[in-house]
Amino acid sequence: SELPLQKVIEYPWPLLRHALRAKLFPGKSNDWLADNNRFDSWVARQLRESKSRVFIGVETCARDSFQAAGQRGMIKILDCPQVHPDFLTHLLGEAADDLGIPPPSPFDSPGLAARKAEEFEMADLLLVISEVQRRSFIEAGFSPEKLVEIPLWVDSQLWFLPQGGA
Repeated sequence: SELPLQKVIEYPWPLLRHALRAKLFPGKSNDWLADNNRFDSWVARQLRESKSRVFIGVETCARDSFQAAGQRGMIKILDCPQVHPDFLTHLLGEAADDLGIPPPSPFDSPGLAARKAEEFEMADLLLVISEVQRRSFIEAGFSPEKLVEIPLWVDSQLWFLPQGGA
């Protein structure tokens, strides 16, 4: 309620382009790299005029924005919504071994994996949501000082079962 609406900019084009491509070319519906690149490029152009001191980007959408933010002397923070990719690959491999099935193909395409690696390195801080996720980044060689753990939470006073059950 305190954010002035004139300061809010919506940029729906990558999401709309992705949805359209999914309808027209169902086999390519999960390829987010091109859409993320377009969005990131647009954000980077906006940052060139920003007076902010901090930029928070989301994994796979922040490389170009981090370059622009760095040129402006901003602190660069990356919101990482999943465990480190090496941890995930290892975990999936162990599960496949336990089940006696072939290991799955890599979770990320080579382009997406390279982009994530660049963003991880460019970030001043990485936001993680759990101790497991934090540990996955430490095991991948990241300094604990670069990681900020902000656990997911719920306000039990706001979200509760109605009287009498569900």
